[in-house]
Amino acid sequence: MGRIVKLTIARGAAVDDSDKLFNSSLERNVRRAIDIRGETINEVAFTRPIRIVVAANEPAVAERAASKKK
Repeated sequence: MGRIVKLTIARGAAVDDSDKLFNSSLERNVRRAIDIRGETINEVAFTRPIRIVVAANEPAVAERAASKKK
């Protein structure tokens, strides 16, 4: 059996996937996943959705950190 790495991206459904990188959990309305089966991946296409999701999550992370300091 071949090895697969699954990268699940929370809120991935909110990311434009014009490069058709997401290939798993497509029926979900929040997360998306990328199953990597050893094929070569376009680095730019791979990092774009991750950067978008990280930027979208920054306000929530900052808010959580601020509430813990109280």
